[in-house]
Amino acid sequence: MEWLDALDIAIDDFAARLALVTGDQWVAPTPCDEWDVHYLVAHVVGGNRFTSMVMAGVPSAEALEKVMAATHLGPDPCADFATSAEAMRTAFRTSGAMEQKADHPVGRIDGRQFLEFRVADIGLHAWDLAIAIGADDALASALVAVLLDGQAGGDSPQDALLALNGRRRG
Repeated sequence: MEWLDALDIAIDDFAARLALVTGDQWVAPTPCDEWDVHYLVAHVVGGNRFTSMVMAGVPSAEALEKVMAATHLGPDPCADFATSAEAMRTAFRTSGAMEQKADHPVGRIDGRQFLEFRVADIGLHAWDLAIAIGADDALASALVAVLLDGQAGGDSPQDALLALNGRRRG
């Protein structure tokens, strides 16, 4: 599977859980220390917006400043996520995007590396969101396989992926 396909799956996994969030769950704790559901979703939407800006050539410091100053969730968080995800998809699907050098907080990286970061971030936060709201926490097996990239270990591929990223099932 290609990383662009994995991005679509990660986005779909996150969106499916986001659609299940009810009013009182927005303040529920997540597996991410000190983050509630609202903060987690805003983080993912902000990450999508940051990515779109950086892939368009905005320096990461400027993009980060804009993202940190913005409110990412309005009255329809599902629409906010969908819009930000679509803009990010478009950025990664632009001709030459995978080879393009991006200014990222970790240094200069190519578009493919940036894509891998986003797939992992969105995919793992889909799991975090599922745990927070008591939804099905099974990530798409194809997504787990791509993120593990052939690594073995754990009781299942998903448990291995979670362990590699500092997470574990209750």
